[in-house]
Amino acid sequence: MLAPSSRPLRSLIVATALAAATATAAAAPASAAASSTHGTKAATATKAKSKAKKGKKVKRPVVGKADLVARNLSLDFLSDGFSIEAFVANTGKGRAGKSDVSVVLSSDELFDAGDDVLAEVPMNGQAGGTERRVQTEVEVPEELPDGDLYLLICADGNGDVIELKESNNCVSQLVASDSVGEDGSEDGDDGEGSDQAAIDDADDGQTV
Repeated sequence: MLAPSSRPLRSLIVATALAAATATAAAAPASAAASSTHGTKAATATKAKSKAKKGKKVKRPVVGKADLVARNLSLDFLSDGFSIEAFVANTGKGRAGKSDVSVVLSSDELFDAGDDVLAEVPMNGQAGGTERRVQTEVEVPEELPDGDLYLLICADGNGDVIELKESNNCVSQLVASDSVGEDGSEDGDDGEGSDQAAIDDADDGQTV
C-alpha cells in the first residue's frame, strides 16, 4: 500500500508560516507608529515646559538707592573763622559709598560750578536710615568779596554717590551781608561785616 502524499500537509505548513510572518510584519509598523507618537508627545511636552520656564519672569529684590541729606548746620564764630557742625543723613534705603562733605562759599544758597569749595571732609560708607555728625573748623581769609555770602555744607559734594535725589544735598546759612555789616554785628570788625564772609582751608575735619 502506497503512503499518502505529504504535499498537502507541507503546503498547509508553508501557508501557516506565511500568514504568521504577514501578521508580524503588519504589527511592527503599528508598534513603531505608536512608539513614535509617544516620543513626539513627550518631546512636545518637554519643549512646552522649557518655553514656559524661559517665559517665566524671575522676581528679584529691588535694591533701593541712597539719598544723602545735609541738615542741622550750626556755626560758632572764632577769632579767625568758624567752628562748624552739621549732620549728614542717608534717608534712602540703599547704602551710600565713600564720599566727601564739601564746605562751600556761595553768593546764594545753591551749590553752583562757580562757587568756591573751601574744604572737604571725607565720609565713609553709610547705611540707609542712619545719620552722622560732621565737625570741622575753617579760617576766614582777609580779602573777601562784597555782597551776601552763604556757607554751604553739601553731602557728596563731588557727586560720587548715585542718589535717589541730587538736589537735597546741601544746607546753608548766611554768614555775611552788607546790611548786617553796616550795623556792626558779629559778622565783622569795625563795621566791615560784608568783608568777613568767606571760609578758607579747613583744619583736619572729623566725622562721628
